[in-house]
Amino acid sequence: MRCCGCKAVYPSMLQGVFHAQRCGRRASFKRWPRSPFVIDSRGPPPDVGMNGAYGVEPLVSGSHGERHSSAVVQQLGRPHAHAVALLIIDRQSSFFPNLKKRSDAAEIYIRCAALLAKSALAAQHDITVVTNDAALVGAWFSRLGVPGNAKVEQREFISQLPLSAPHRAAHHKLDLLRDLAGGDPGRYSMIVDLDAVFLRGLRFDELPEADEIGCYDISSMMVSESQGRSADDIRELAAEHVAAPRWFGGEFIIARGAMFHELVNILDEVEGRYWALRETLYHVGDEALVSSALNLYLGRGGRVLDVGARNVILRWWTARRTFPQVCLRTALDHAVLHLPADKEFLALQAGLPFSSGEFLKSYRRYAKIKLIISRLKNMAMTYLPGCEAGFVASV
Repeated sequence: MRCCGCKAVYPSMLQGVFHAQRCGRRASFKRWPRSPFVIDSRGPPPDVGMNGAYGVEPLVSGSHGERHSSAVVQQLGRPHAHAVALLIIDRQSSFFPNLKKRSDAAEIYIRCAALLAKSALAAQHDITVVTNDAALVGAWFSRLGVPGNAKVEQREFISQLPLSAPHRAAHHKLDLLRDLAGGDPGRYSMIVDLDAVFLRGLRFDELPEADEIGCYDISSMMVSESQGRSADDIRELAAEHVAAPRWFGGEFIIARGAMFHELVNILDEVEGRYWALRETLYHVGDEALVSSALNLYLGRGGRVLDVGARNVILRWWTARRTFPQVCLRTALDHAVLHLPADKEFLALQAGLPFSSGEFLKSYRRYAKIKLIISRLKNMAMTYLPGCEAGFVASV
């Protein structure tokens, strides 16, 4: 069907009626021919040029990055936001957050990347895994049955951090941001953490506008965990007045190349202070740097979309936390589920064909058992001197 006002084309009557309610115009209930250029897990239409960082085609056209008309975008099926994931094969670091055994790190991260790739393709999002060992990752992906259209790209990374630094590999997300900033200015890309899973594809109304950066605001979690020190980190790194510091999670960021370019320009201002002050900060990692840059960006009139509020992503813990969490069953409409405490579980799922429904069934069974253990630990903590009970989620 087609909207008689703005001429947007919709493949189903339900989508058209929903648009008409928001548009305020009448929608004609006329069957509209399905476009032959629907993007699916087989990749982009053959006549779309491949260019820019990580070799994917832009969502927009024109020298100034104008977005396609609604009709053209709708013909493309899912919003073509390309997923990019960072996978560092690190055999030297002595600390890996939220992992039980250091010796298992490489295999677990590769398997998490494989599951992420399968879920992204199932959600009709192309994905590129950027790694420092493409041969090893490619061999594992073949063994785990990852479809061949999940791209693995070799890139060299140089770290100036000591081997004991937390989130040592995650600092290289700054390199990915710079890569995307130097790519096509109109293409939408999203950086996604390895320990995340796509439950569905992003919808058009969940994308940031052309002049927005989509980020995940986790300020309340961080203030609770750090007892306010995270806000102090932002003020110190920003070196400008920040009235209400906001902390953004590093697991997901989405924007056009032009907006990544604006963010990187501000990151360049902040990075020198970060390396000088790193040992005094509460949080050592890419989140401190990117959050500080985003607060400066906001203070200078930039626009940020909180993708968490749009149900794009949810960070959910089976471990005891200092803050309450939503019940898992009320959050399954999110596009991406980030599970930082469950990397081992994700790794075990990597060899199976991916279905969001089957994945959630398995995860809920696993989470129920783990949450019982977490509650018992939480009860025991109340009997230890100087310890307080925390919050344990429910499924």
